[in-house]
Amino acid sequence: MPLSGPAPSRRSAGGPKPGKRVQTRLREPALSESLLADLPGYVYRVANDPDYTPIFISAGVTAITGYSVDEYLVTRTISCGKEILPEDAERVWQEVQAALEVRRPFEAEYRIRTKAGETRWMWERGRGVYSAGGALLYLEGFVTDVTARVAAEAAVRANERRYERLLEYAPDATLAFDRAGRTLRANAQAVRLFGYSREELLALAVEDLLPARYRDAHRCHRAGYVDDPHAWPMAEGRELWGLRKDGTEFPCEISLNYDDSGDGLIVLVAIRDMTVRRQADAALLEARDRLRRAVEAGNVGLWERDLRTNQVEVSPECKRQLGYADDEVADDYREWHRHVHPDDLAGLRQIQTAYLDGTAPHCEARFRVRHKDGSYRQMLTRYTAERGEDGTPIKLRGANIDITEYTALQAQFLQAQKMESIGRLAGGVAHDFNNLLTVINGIADAALAHIRTQDPLHADIAQIRAAGERAAGLTRQLLAFSRRQILRSEVLDLNAVVVGMADILRRLIGEHIDLRYTLAERLGGVRADRTQLEQVILNLVVNARDAMPHGGAIVVETRDIDVDEGAAALHPSMEAGPYVMLAITDTGVGMDEATQLRVFEPFFTTKASAESTGLGLATVYGIVKQSGGSIWVYSEPGRGATFKIYLPRADAAPAAPSPVAKEVPAARGETILLVEDDTAVRHLARRFLESSGYVVLEAEHGGAALLTLERFNGTVDLLLTDVVMPGMSGPELAARLSGLRPGMKVLYASGYTDDAVLRRGVREDSARLLTKPYTRAELVRRVREVIDT
Repeated sequence: MPLSGPAPSRRSAGGPKPGKRVQTRLREPALSESLLADLPGYVYRVANDPDYTPIFISAGVTAITGYSVDEYLVTRTISCGKEILPEDAERVWQEVQAALEVRRPFEAEYRIRTKAGETRWMWERGRGVYSAGGALLYLEGFVTDVTARVAAEAAVRANERRYERLLEYAPDATLAFDRAGRTLRANAQAVRLFGYSREELLALAVEDLLPARYRDAHRCHRAGYVDDPHAWPMAEGRELWGLRKDGTEFPCEISLNYDDSGDGLIVLVAIRDMTVRRQADAALLEARDRLRRAVEAGNVGLWERDLRTNQVEVSPECKRQLGYADDEVADDYREWHRHVHPDDLAGLRQIQTAYLDGTAPHCEARFRVRHKDGSYRQMLTRYTAERGEDGTPIKLRGANIDITEYTALQAQFLQAQKMESIGRLAGGVAHDFNNLLTVINGIADAALAHIRTQDPLHADIAQIRAAGERAAGLTRQLLAFSRRQILRSEVLDLNAVVVGMADILRRLIGEHIDLRYTLAERLGGVRADRTQLEQVILNLVVNARDAMPHGGAIVVETRDIDVDEGAAALHPSMEAGPYVMLAITDTGVGMDEATQLRVFEPFFTTKASAESTGLGLATVYGIVKQSGGSIWVYSEPGRGATFKIYLPRADAAPAAPSPVAKEVPAARGETILLVEDDTAVRHLARRFLESSGYVVLEAEHGGAALLTLERFNGTVDLLLTDVVMPGMSGPELAARLSGLRPGMKVLYASGYTDDAVLRRGVREDSARLLTKPYTRAELVRRVREVIDT
C-alpha cells in the first residue's frame, strides 16, 4: 500500500478531495465481489494525500491486516498509510512519488502492523490515474502478503552462509580460479596445505602451485578445459604434483567442477594430499609381493612365465577365472596371449617393456581377457621379474585378479554419487517450492478464468502465473532424469495387459500373499509400449511383495479418471484431461514422508544391498514419464503403500467409450462438515462445495471437527473427511460423531484405492469413498449421492 510521508502540496497531490460524490462514483469497481474475494490479496483506490485515504478497498484486506472494509471507508478507524512501519515509510514514499513524477507504475515491498499487532511483509503494485487534463485523480493497485516468501528468502541466505562455512572447513583444500587461472577463493585447508597466507594465495595463478616442469603442459590442459568444462571426479586422471611455498612437492589428486551461470566461468578445484596414501599403497604392494606365493585359492590367479621358453604355469583359479577346467588350456604363452583383447595388447607390451628396462619400479596393468563363453572379463595383473646374474630378466611371476564386478560397481558408485546429489538437491528445492507454486498457480488460473482480457488486473495476474510456471519449470528441470529407451507405442487395453500377466504375477509373489484385482468394466485405452508397461506392473508388484515378508495382500486396480483444472492444480506436473489410472496397493510396512520423497531416486533403496539394485522404482518412474503419464505414492509407516499411475487416455481406445456423466442434482442448502489436514486440498474442496450451493464448516483435523460441531447448533447433513490424518483418523472421527449426530451421513476422501481404505477401518457395508485426486464434478456428484441415499 502506498505509504505515508512528507505531505505534498494540494497542487502536486492532485485529484479531488475524497468526499461522498467521489466515493459513490469510485465504489463501483469493474471487478465482481466474488472475484475480488478469490484474489490472494486486495485491490484499492486511494487519494494521494498524507494518509492515503481509501476511496475503495476490496474485502481481501481483512484477511491480511485484520481491519474490516468499514474501518477503512466508514468509521475511518485506520488509513492505508498508518499501517506502515515508520522505518519503511520514507523509503517507499520516495519510490511512489518518483514513479508518479514520470507517470509509471510503482512496486514496493514494506512491512505493516496488523490490527492484532503482527508485523507482516507486503508486496504492492499500483499506478496513478489521471484526468483527461492530466491531473492526478487517485492511486489504484493490488497488495498481497509476501511474509512467507520473505522468510523463505531469508532461509535461503542462511543456507548459503552455512554452505560457505562448510566449504571453508572442508577436509580437502579447495580453490576457485577464473578462466585465466587467477585465484579467486581459497579455504583454510588450502592455506595449510600450500603454506601460503590467504592473501598470498589470492595473488597467485594456478600454475604457481605446480612444479616448474609441469607448468607449460598445465597451461595447455587449462586452455582445453575452459573451452569444454566438465566435472572431473577425484582420482580420475594422471598423477599430479603440488608445490608448497617452501619448495617441497607432494603428490595429489584433484576433482574439478565449474560454474558458468554468472558473469564468467569459475573453476572449483578440490585438492587432496596423497602423500600418506601413496606411502600406504607402496607398503601394500610390498606386502602383496611377499604373500603372493602363499595364495592358493580365492579370487587370485597365480602365474609364472619363462621368458626363455614362453612356457607358463598357472594356478587352477587362473583358469577358472576364464571358465576353463585344468586340462582345457595348454601351458603355452601364445595360447593365453590369444585370449587378450586385441585393443589391449599394445598397452600391455608397453608396460612390460618399461618395467623390464628399469624405467618403471613395478608392473601393474588392467586389461580385458576373453572368457570361455565369449564375453570379456576385466583383469588386473601385478607381476615382478626374476633376473639372472647379468641382470637379464628370465622369468615373470604375478597374479591376476578378476575385477569385472569391482569395475562395474566402481562406475555405479560414481554414478550413484552424482545422482544422489542431484536427487537430494531436487528433492529439497522442488518439494518446498512446488507446495507454494501449486497454490499460487491454481489461484492465478482461477482468477484469470474470471477476469476479462481487457481488464488491467488481467496482465498483472498473468505475469504472476507466468512467473509461477517458470519457477515450476525450473523445479521440473532439477527433477529430470535421462530417459533414452526407444518405445514401441501402441494403443493398449490396460485390463488385458494386467490379466495377461496374472499367471506370472501369481508365481512371482508366492502363496503367502493374496493377489486381488479390481478392474473397471469399461476402460479407455492407453498409448504405451507393452513390454515397458508390463515392466512397470512387474516392478511395482515385486516392490509390494518385498514390503510384505510375512504375507499380506496386493490389490491391482484400474479405472478411468477425468482430471479437471482444479484437481490438476494440486499436481503441477499433471495436466487436466482424461486418464486411465493403474493403482497397486499393498498391506506392507509402508513408508515415512522422507522415504516417499526419495523413493524414485536412482539407486535409492531401503533394502539390503544384496537384495536390491535401487533401480526398480526409478525405472517405473522413467517409463511412466516417457509414456506421458504421472505416478504418485500414498503411504504411511505400518499402513502399506499405494502407487497410482495416471496414463493419458488414448483417442483410439480399444474399449468402448465411457458413458456421459449425468447432470448433477443441485444442492438444497445442506450443511457439510469438511475435515482435511492438507490446507490446499481443504480450501479447494470448500470452494467447490460452496460454489455448488452447500454450506461448509471446515476443520483441519479430528479434534477441530469435534470442537466445531460442539459450537454449531444447526443440522449437519454430511461429514466429508479424509481417512488418514494425524491424531484421529477419519473412521475414528466418524465413530465419535455418530453418537452426537446420528442422522449425519459420512463420505470418506482418500488417496488410497477402495480396498486399501477398507483395511484402514472404513466398514464395507457403510463406506462411501471419494478417491483423490478428484474433480469438482466428482466431488459434487458423490456428495449428492451420499446425501440422497
